[in-house]
Amino acid sequence: MLCYIINRIMSKLSIIYYLSQEVMNLKSSLNSLFSINNLKDHELIFINDDANESVIKIWQDELGKYSDLNYQIVNVSQSLGMSEAYNLGARIANGKFTLFTNQLIIFKPNFLDELSLAIEDLDEDVDLINFLIDEPAFYDQKKQLSNNKDKKLLVYDQFNIDLIAKHSLNFYDKVFKTKMLVDHKIKFNVTHYQPGIFILKVYGKAKKAAVLKTILTKRRKEINLNNNIYDVLFQINQFNQLKTYNEWNDSYDEKLEFCAIIMAFYHFVSLVINSNFSDKEKRNAIKIAKELVFRLYPKYEKNKFFQLIDNPNWKNYFIKFKPRLSWIQVKFDADK
Repeated sequence: MLCYIINRIMSKLSIIYYLSQEVMNLKSSLNSLFSINNLKDHELIFINDDANESVIKIWQDELGKYSDLNYQIVNVSQSLGMSEAYNLGARIANGKFTLFTNQLIIFKPNFLDELSLAIEDLDEDVDLINFLIDEPAFYDQKKQLSNNKDKKLLVYDQFNIDLIAKHSLNFYDKVFKTKMLVDHKIKFNVTHYQPGIFILKVYGKAKKAAVLKTILTKRRKEINLNNNIYDVLFQINQFNQLKTYNEWNDSYDEKLEFCAIIMAFYHFVSLVINSNFSDKEKRNAIKIAKELVFRLYPKYEKNKFFQLIDNPNWKNYFIKFKPRLSWIQVKFDADK
């Protein structure tokens, strides 16, 4: 059962903020959210997914410090889960673009100012905007891109592999044109956590995608996903099916292979090594990832798109991947 408290406004951006049972980092995230410049000029929607009393108290305490905010709260009496909560948020969003977020994210005060300026500068065909996020990652281009004085905005006319090699296969560093999501019925999978499939569906339907070369948020480590971690890995079984959904021809095979390797050996493995799994469970998960990749893509190391990864540490990591926990940890620690 849903309960809406609504105060609708027309805005460039709708922020869908998911409130779960998790309290870690929530106060810091909310404080940064409420401190964003000109937040009152945009749409803020909280999805209260049957959150516990501790979460609600933190939310109310932080919200109480700001009396002039425009926001909606959608209260869910029976837990939907994050994916369905975001799908609901997209259906009721009123902004031109939509951001899906939660307590993993710390916002910079200029978050909305920078995105609003970018939206004004872009043509109507841009359906997706990537922005930079402060986190150590193989695709960490923030220093290079921020110091590059050429263009602050890059626009790609179609799905370009640079969008994967230099940005994430996740949703937290992107804003999506709301109408595009609704018109194409692009939704998060509600039974499995499959962010990569969601992003690739968006890239397949987007007329154009943009990159805003400005650091706008910071992200902490993933909240523990328990065995749902394996959803992140097993979604690569379905990557080739995206050719049909997106009406892509065989020229996309190597791009999808590259995406699958990134998802398995980086996004999945990152979750594993930062999880509360025992070392034995971590080693087993890494072994499963390697076996799945080699079954689906036995010659993946010859993929030409690995040459787009500028950092030699990470290029070596993917091409010479070794399913050893100690070797992997050294690679991940190298850029901290």
